[in-house]
Amino acid sequence: MERQIIKYLLKATNGNKQLTATKLGISRTTIWSKLKSSQQETDFSIPSQDVY
Repeated sequence: MERQIIKYLLKATNGNKQLTATKLGISRTTIWSKLKSSQQETDFSIPSQDVY
């Protein structure tokens, strides 16, 4: 749910991470960290391998 709130506020602030962080009372770095961990959790892609 936390990620959904962050994504909602980012959309509402046109992607402004500083403004989103200020509205949530957290640092911009925390926003970045939470989004990064969110991306890793949902990244199920298989790395490409060279085929010879």
